[in-house]
Amino acid sequence: DQWLGALLIVRIFFVPSFLTFTYYQFFSDNQFVFWSNSITKGLIDYPYEETNTAKLIGQYLGTSANANNSFLSTGYMHAGIPGVIFYGILVGLLFWLIDSITSKQRIPIWIALALLIVPFESLLLSSDLPTAILTHGIAVSLLILFLYRSKNYG
Repeated sequence: DQWLGALLIVRIFFVPSFLTFTYYQFFSDNQFVFWSNSITKGLIDYPYEETNTAKLIGQYLGTSANANNSFLSTGYMHAGIPGVIFYGILVGLLFWLIDSITSKQRIPIWIALALLIVPFESLLLSSDLPTAILTHGIAVSLLILFLYRSKNYG
């Protein structure tokens, strides 16, 4: 009976922090990616063989698992400490945009929360920033939130 609860607690609290440290450890000793696995694919050569970075970290850990992790880990993977700072600023701007849309347009906070909790959970625990924005629903949720604005609330 306790196994399922313990598994949930381990997956939420311990695995992301372990993988964050693992990303730091691996990319401190090896070459950064510099977005060569996505945005700058044609400009910069990807330094690792044909495997993606999540699989690369899984192989580094001795498993064949895909070790996806948060935007902070992938920011470090791309450019080290400047990548973490850059991603932190971008995520802060995303939160500022959400706050400005909901407060200026007087949209109830529960609507913004319902739209954004799952995409931001993915961003904070298991995906790269561009991936979370483009494929995990942050951009679509922001568009819906922007289109939902109305002066009738408040």
